[in-house]
Amino acid sequence: MVVPKKRADPVFEYEFYSWKILSNLIAVKQMDKSSFLHHGTGIPIEIRSFFDIDSLSVGDKRQIALSFRTKSFVAHFEMLNENNPRTRLLWKSDFQKLIQTKFPEWVEYFNRNGKKTSDTPTLKFLKKNIANEYEVEFNSESYSETSSDDDPNHELELIPDNFSLLKSSDNSISYLQTESPDCEPIASNSKPKKFVGRKTDYITKNQKNTVIGDAGELAVIEIEKAILRKANAPSMIERIEHVAKTQGDGLGYDIQSVTPDGKIKYIEVKTTTSGKSEPFILSETEFTCSQENAEKYYLYRLYDFDKTKTLIKYFVIEGDLTHQTSRKPIQFICVPVSGNSET
Repeated sequence: MVVPKKRADPVFEYEFYSWKILSNLIAVKQMDKSSFLHHGTGIPIEIRSFFDIDSLSVGDKRQIALSFRTKSFVAHFEMLNENNPRTRLLWKSDFQKLIQTKFPEWVEYFNRNGKKTSDTPTLKFLKKNIANEYEVEFNSESYSETSSDDDPNHELELIPDNFSLLKSSDNSISYLQTESPDCEPIASNSKPKKFVGRKTDYITKNQKNTVIGDAGELAVIEIEKAILRKANAPSMIERIEHVAKTQGDGLGYDIQSVTPDGKIKYIEVKTTTSGKSEPFILSETEFTCSQENAEKYYLYRLYDFDKTKTLIKYFVIEGDLTHQTSRKPIQFICVPVSGNSET
């Protein structure tokens, strides 16, 4: 099991009012009336250190960026000039519109002078590697089923300049390359494992995984074609080979392609219907191939995958995966040995 690697950080948890600090990287806010109606929320004194705003003085402001999916929103912390100074996080109308679009029922509830409740959605803040930037996530079963964010055409309108967008040859499908996530390292198992019985239909599960995997590989072939067309090198397309089908498994990669200047690319494809940070399985052969062919190796990770939709999202990890992923062994190859053996 593999996730993209992140530095190790101490983990702790504490709560103050409607805030919960899960670690020095993650804070969660239980959204309130101010969040839905008044473009912001209060920051208790005990929470300020998470956002590194302990030094703010009355009247000071600090601008930050809130990133949701593919769009960035401008916000700021402000120490209000009052007899009892308090700190607030305030955002602009575009982020407020996003909240109101996602949770129209809560906007209506608080507009009707609804009382404070603990059932509201939460807003998670995840620190990014860049100062004063936070990835945000909403967590609730109350998401609007008709949210405009479910419309791929709407999502295309939100693409920042540092993301790459390609089109299929008939312009019917868009391929969006995003940044690789920065995940927490996989924790080692220091606690005793609990054994729980479960029934798994492995035949159906393997069939489903094969269908998704094959569809992902075909999508990456189309991405490679689009890259070559965009680089005015369509004649190179014939050099793309789906080696997982033509030569079989065992090479350590699924597709052999080329760069626009003719350099060989070994591409391993990992596809999931889950989110961007979902761990993926990597074989010993695939891992070794990345080490021995670092200058040629590319791992394409397709996520939120649905072959019926017209937007395919992915990120790419290039080169040796040793220092770019956090890994955990989940299987062993075994042979019988003498009872005195320690290996």
